[in-house]
This record gives sequence, C-alpha cells and structure tokens, in this order.
Amino acid sequence: MSSTPRRLASLLSRLPSNGLHAIVRPHNAPSDAFYIITRSRLTFKPSPIALSPKSPSTQSSSSSSTQRVKKAVKSQDQDQEHVDVVEESSEAGPAWPEIGRLKANGKIWALPFYNGTYSAPQRKTRSPSPQIPRSLMRIGWVQVDPSTLPEAVQQNISNWKQTLQEQNEIRDQVVLQVQEKTRLARQETEDKWARFKEFKINKRQAEKTVTVLY
Repeated sequence: MSSTPRRLASLLSRLPSNGLHAIVRPHNAPSDAFYIITRSRLTFKPSPIALSPKSPSTQSSSSSSTQRVKKAVKSQDQDQEHVDVVEESSEAGPAWPEIGRLKANGKIWALPFYNGTYSAPQRKTRSPSPQIPRSLMRIGWVQVDPSTLPEAVQQNISNWKQTLQEQNEIRDQVVLQVQEKTRLARQETEDKWARFKEFKINKRQAEKTVTVLY
C-alpha cells in the first residue's frame, strides 16, 4: 500500500475496481478522518504536460524532469503503466503534478468519517454518500489501511458497508423492475405498430380485390 500522496482520481485509478469501497483520506488529515469510496465515474485523457511541445529553452530542465519520471515509472508495478506517474519533488508543492500518457479525472462519491464515525453531509442529499468537491480532489490523498484503525472504528466501517450493500441490492431490484416495465412498454408499442401495418396491408389487398372485381 503506497503512502505517496496523489490526486484522488489518480489514486483510485490505481486500485482494483477504481477504488470501490477503498478507505482514503487527504494526506494532511487526521488518521480518524477519512472517506469510504462508494461510487466513481472516472475518465482518462492524455496528460497536457505529456502532450506539450518542448522548446529549446526548456529542454535542459525537462531532461532532468524526464529522468526523475523514468525512475518513478520503474518503481511502479508493471500493470499500472496506463495511469499517471506522479513526480515528487520539493518544488512540486500541493498541486501534485502528473506526467504520463493518461490522466484520470471524474466524479467520486464517498461516505465521510470524522473522529472515526460517520459525518452526515450538511446539505440534504438522497444518498448518505455525497460527491467529493473537485477542490478537495485536487490535493494529495493516501490510502488508509483498515487494520491500523481502532476496533470500534473498524466496526463502524463494517456496519456502513453492510448498509451500503443492502441499499445497492434494493437499488438493483428497482432498476430491474424499471427495465422490465420499459421492455414491456416497448414490446406493446412494437405489437401495436405490427398490427397497424398488417391492417394497412390487408386494407390495400382488399381495395385491389374490389378494383379487379369491378
């Protein structure tokens, strides 16, 4: 489990299932203030830093930067080469710049915990897991090892995960019901249209028959 701070989208893109149910926190937050990822909608685009042309005046500085990036790439797992590579340096600051072929972005929803307990959002939402603001996603994040948390906090996390699983099962049932209703409505429309076309064909045939008789 890497302790290198990364942008939240970049961190989740390196985890299985894009970090679903992973426990993460801002790198400068207390150990008992964290988030449980419940849903993510990530997109991947080429990094603008990687695509920007190199001018002769910046080749010397970019050369040393490239060397640092290559060292960072070698230290990563081979199966993570498709995501961003974070270049850490004392001059990087809180922006956590990334250089690589793809850059992860998107929307992320999570359960917020403070002092080891669930902290309900101030604004009323349909879901207990609100969307994480983009301004918060840009800072450095790290993954939290659940085994390092107190037993009471682990129990709280387990209870909430069970609640989320039950909610997801209910949501899946509702989705299936809506899909079935939509399918039946579409089938009924297609049947009506088929009967109408058959009626028109029979009507034309009848008109032709009457014309021939006369």
